[in-house]
Amino acid sequence: MDAKWKFDRKLSTKVAAAVFLSIVIIEAVILIPSYRNYERDLLLRLEQVGRASVVSAYKTLDNLGQHDLGALGKAVLRQGEIMGGRFFQPNGQILGEFGAPPKITPPKGSPSRTQLRSTDGQWLDVVWPHTLTKLPKTIAARLDARWVGKELQLFVWRIAGLVLLISTVVCGSTVLIFHILVLRRIKALRDWLLSLEFESQNPRFAFAHMNKNDELGTMAATLQDTVDRASKKLAEIKEDRAALDEANHKLEEIIDNRTLELRLSKDVAEAANRSKTEFLAHMSHELRTPLNAIIGFSDVIKDQTFGPLGHDNYVEYAGHIGQAGSHLSNIIADLLDVSQVEMGELEIGDDVIDLPEALGECETMVREHADQAKITLTTDVQNNIPNLRADCRRVKQIVLNLLSNAIKFTPEGGAVRVHGTVGDNNGIVLRITDTGLGIPEGDIQKILKPFGQVKEAYTNTSQEGVGLGLPLVLSLAELHGGIFLIESRPGKGTIMTVTFPPERTI
Repeated sequence: MDAKWKFDRKLSTKVAAAVFLSIVIIEAVILIPSYRNYERDLLLRLEQVGRASVVSAYKTLDNLGQHDLGALGKAVLRQGEIMGGRFFQPNGQILGEFGAPPKITPPKGSPSRTQLRSTDGQWLDVVWPHTLTKLPKTIAARLDARWVGKELQLFVWRIAGLVLLISTVVCGSTVLIFHILVLRRIKALRDWLLSLEFESQNPRFAFAHMNKNDELGTMAATLQDTVDRASKKLAEIKEDRAALDEANHKLEEIIDNRTLELRLSKDVAEAANRSKTEFLAHMSHELRTPLNAIIGFSDVIKDQTFGPLGHDNYVEYAGHIGQAGSHLSNIIADLLDVSQVEMGELEIGDDVIDLPEALGECETMVREHADQAKITLTTDVQNNIPNLRADCRRVKQIVLNLLSNAIKFTPEGGAVRVHGTVGDNNGIVLRITDTGLGIPEGDIQKILKPFGQVKEAYTNTSQEGVGLGLPLVLSLAELHGGIFLIESRPGKGTIMTVTFPPERTI
């Protein structure tokens, strides 16, 4: 079905339904009181006819005695409107009855008539006092009211037919007028709106069937103005978009050029870093051979292997040569490890480590150094601590680096403590605590980078170092899947903690 026909039919149907419903509601409001009034008029007419019949029959049989009341009843029944009745004395005493006697009785002291209608509308009981009929007796009669119900039904059908006729004429006229004055103009406006495109130039609306001074004309003019402004704005947007596309194109070219430059710079930096790492590794290997020879010859001289020396100072100097050589050898070893870490060539072993034994060995190795510095060194390992699955040499290297660092920067009379325990997540925790100078919080990240040192924190020390120990500890901990944390307060001391993952606890 055509979309336009659907549009017309849908709107026209709604309008017709609204008009029809309005008429029905109005007629219903009018019909209810009209129905009641018509019913009251019919009952009044029935009562008047019945009363006239009784009065007429009574006057015809005037001057009859009580024994003639039966004849009066028969005469009344022949009228057809009355189904039965009773005769009462003015004091309410029953004189006689005929036909279907009514249920109603004369109310005491009431000079007016009273009525009682059956619930099914078949009869109507009426009492006529003698003051109303001008007869010597009060009469109660049952009137036949069946024709009243039929007359009311006919009345309702007549009104319903009239309402239907009026509704049909009014609805048809309304739909026709609505189509001519509204729908046709709305359709024209809709067709024009559907013809619009997202272009800067659009056809203008034809006002051939549109009165510009009414509401629809004003709406159409407003829409035309809106479309004109939207078309103008669309043209501006297209111009701005073209300019933006051009700017984006230029920006993409700039970004591509800068990205290429950054990539080249990154490649150059990575190549330089690799060259540096390879150079350090190569030089470390090259230096170890002559350095080992120096250390070996200094040991020979110090131990006077080939006979006594001429002066005791030679022995002392030989010891200094050996210490300096050992220190340089340790630096070279750290350089080799750092180089291997940076190149991703450092491999981690998988040993079962007895922590009390391993930590005890580390304590023994630095005991002499701690005693010379007059520092109290203690080791505290949790009872029944599980074994650790890790590279034994690297774990000892971690502990020795941390102990050496703690002893180096703890003043005379201080204390260094090694503690091994199981953490909350079942991971092994190694913690080295000292009472040294401490590290400012802002410098902790600096000392975790190779060759990073914080001179201000150690101005009162004469210890040597190149800043490789703590970065190496961090790398070794991460290679084991662990975490290395530093907590420190200047002037109070430092706590360095290495936590291994729970899967390495056995």
